[in-house]
Amino acid sequence: MRSRIIGLLVLASLVPLLISNVAAPPQYSLSISPSSGIMNLGNTATLTFNVKGGAANTPYSVTIDVVKPNGSGTATANGNFVTDSRGIGSATFPYPSSSFIALNGTLATDALGVYTVSANVTAPGPPGIVATLQFIVSSQLTVVISRPTGGTIVRGTGVLITATVSDLNSRPVSRAIVSANTPTGNEIGLIETVPGSGVYEVSYDAQLSDPIGAWTTQVTAADLVGNSGLSNQVTVTIQTSTLVVEDFVAYDARGLPSTDFSPGDTIYPFFRIRYGTTGSSVQYLKDGQFKLSVISSSGIPIANLTAIYDYTRSGFSTPTGYAINQGDPVGSWLVIVPPGSLSDAYQNTGPSFQTSIRIQVHTGGSVSPTSYFAYLLGGAFTLLSGLVVFKKLGVAHVGSNYLRVLMDGPIPRSSSILVLGDSGSGKTVLAYRLLHDELEVGHLCTLLSYDAFPESVRARMAEFGWDITTYLKSGQLEIIDCYSGLTGDSGAQVKEPTDLTEVTIQVTGALNKAKGAPVSVFLDSLTPIFNGLEARQAISFIQTLGAKVKKTGGVFVVLASIGAVPDESIAKIKSTVDGIIELDVVRKGRKVTKYLSIMKMERRRVSSEAVPFDIDQKRGGLVFQVHRFRLWRRLLPSISFDRTAAGKLVSEKTQPESGSTGVNLDPPASPSPDNSPFGPAPP
Repeated sequence: MRSRIIGLLVLASLVPLLISNVAAPPQYSLSISPSSGIMNLGNTATLTFNVKGGAANTPYSVTIDVVKPNGSGTATANGNFVTDSRGIGSATFPYPSSSFIALNGTLATDALGVYTVSANVTAPGPPGIVATLQFIVSSQLTVVISRPTGGTIVRGTGVLITATVSDLNSRPVSRAIVSANTPTGNEIGLIETVPGSGVYEVSYDAQLSDPIGAWTTQVTAADLVGNSGLSNQVTVTIQTSTLVVEDFVAYDARGLPSTDFSPGDTIYPFFRIRYGTTGSSVQYLKDGQFKLSVISSSGIPIANLTAIYDYTRSGFSTPTGYAINQGDPVGSWLVIVPPGSLSDAYQNTGPSFQTSIRIQVHTGGSVSPTSYFAYLLGGAFTLLSGLVVFKKLGVAHVGSNYLRVLMDGPIPRSSSILVLGDSGSGKTVLAYRLLHDELEVGHLCTLLSYDAFPESVRARMAEFGWDITTYLKSGQLEIIDCYSGLTGDSGAQVKEPTDLTEVTIQVTGALNKAKGAPVSVFLDSLTPIFNGLEARQAISFIQTLGAKVKKTGGVFVVLASIGAVPDESIAKIKSTVDGIIELDVVRKGRKVTKYLSIMKMERRRVSSEAVPFDIDQKRGGLVFQVHRFRLWRRLLPSISFDRTAAGKLVSEKTQPESGSTGVNLDPPASPSPDNSPFGPAPP
């Protein structure tokens, strides 16, 4: 009995030793990146097989199988690895990748739903499935609007729409198609601000006809593989714009502005109606009929007049006027536009306060009938003398700087300019002239060339004496070649010129290289862009690019041919740019004449006249044909009183050239900054 007990004790002492010599089974696992196990269509899942507690320093072989949702595809991959001295090892399998072989279906994350992954260890030991996991593929993108945040905007003002697009794992989505709805239910495209950032934006100018009240906007985004998303809603309240009276003046019966009237004279009030808030451009009301009151010196309303729009004068005038009678009181009179008396078809109203002009009515005197004969005789003599002088003066031929005279100053900086005209009207020559003048005063420039190879641009400008070789070598001028891509050149700088994201990247790079200095950008021309894209995308691109250029203090010059761009698109572009220069070709029999008109220019009082011009290589591009009488009438105020940059330029260059028939207003060979067609750059 005693010996049996001793034997049992010995056996019990050996049990722990036996247990310690039995190896624990290895631990197998599968992990995935992204760790959430959720991803978008087209994304890659990184699968990692892990072993822990395996045989030390031992080769392992594993097979990974991936089954797509509903068995729509199966793929397999094999991997090998060696454990370390602790029996730990792993192998990584990106899916989809060349590591996998498709047994059926496609090798891609192109199906929505649950993907099942299994790991089968084939060595060492008997094969068997040792680990599994699942991941989900979704088409949902996350779209978040950061601007606007709500609030109120007034018709005619701009609002910046900014949205961030990311996938289900918060990674930015680039090169997506992103758009927002406008107050009228249309769509406006957003452009990615910095490539790869996933941040998209567009500046929308609330139209004067946009519905007033709540505008609920959302941003939609879609990528190229089928993922899409819809943002949160943001509500902005749109208010009406205020109508403002400006250029209020009284004319007499001779059509001259006057503040002094006598019995027998007729008062013809004239004014323009401007929208008080129109973003970066100035817009005027051009229809309707409105009442004015004439208040005599006694404070009693003496007449109510009706003003209608006069297209020849670009403003509202009163055709009948008010004829002052002998019995009317003398003294100080008022012509008044009452507050709130103006309105347009879209409920925009104004003015906010009473607007008036003051005139003086004097006592009338009797005129002897015989004195009329003297007046007539003197008038006839003056007229005949004037005709003789007018005939002798002839026509002056002046250079491109006559543009400054037409707009009473240089083209404003931080502005966008549309150069619009018929084919062959001289748009490109004018743009090249403006480009060269910018370079001459030291400004950085970029030319987006859609209509010519860079070498053709250089050669064409050289024909007019504008050598740009030095500027190209120094980097002051960069030509972004979009034309080669249109011709199918595989080595083109921009392979897809109608891919506006690629073009925006190129222009943004040029702006960034300037390190805050002003950069003027010339786009020649819009025709290929509108031929290859929807009008909405093209207009959004122009607006976004113009905003970027203007932000630097540069000028954005865009060329468009009449007939090559849809009329409704031209109308939209006209409403968003700061200046419009139109060139026309008029054919009368065998004679062809070119005309230039400045239709509008922000911060400038422009002339509405259409000025004939020729294109002369020897004289530096455009040469305007201006009658000397009209030219001197325009220049005299500048020569006598105006010492601005434009005044100095004109007054110093009014001596006729030897052997020429006119006045030379061409810029000097090396213009100063004040002589730039765009004025001095901002400090």
